[in-house]
Amino acid sequence: MLLIPTLALYTLFFLDRGQSAPLYKYRYMIFVFPVVLFCLVLTNDCHQLAFAFPPGQEVLGSPDYTYRFVYYLCLLWIFSCAVFTVVYLVRRCRIPHTKRIL
Repeated sequence: MLLIPTLALYTLFFLDRGQSAPLYKYRYMIFVFPVVLFCLVLTNDCHQLAFAFPPGQEVLGSPDYTYRFVYYLCLLWIFSCAVFTVVYLVRRCRIPHTKRIL
């Protein structure tokens, strides 16, 4: 789920560029933050930074858990990428050489 909005944001880099125009060298830096979040959620030691279980109920499938800081960071990343993508696409959907929106 972290990489879907990131890839949508990455495709924005290809808008407004000709086929021969190179992209900036730092374009891959956009993948660093979601990959770090992904690793934090999936590793056993850091998984407790995203989800917390009550003491003694750390069993698989237990419905009693709470969200922690890393979970909210993941949500913030997904939401901010999605909003930025939609806002940028709406701004770019104008008729060329006019100020009217398509």
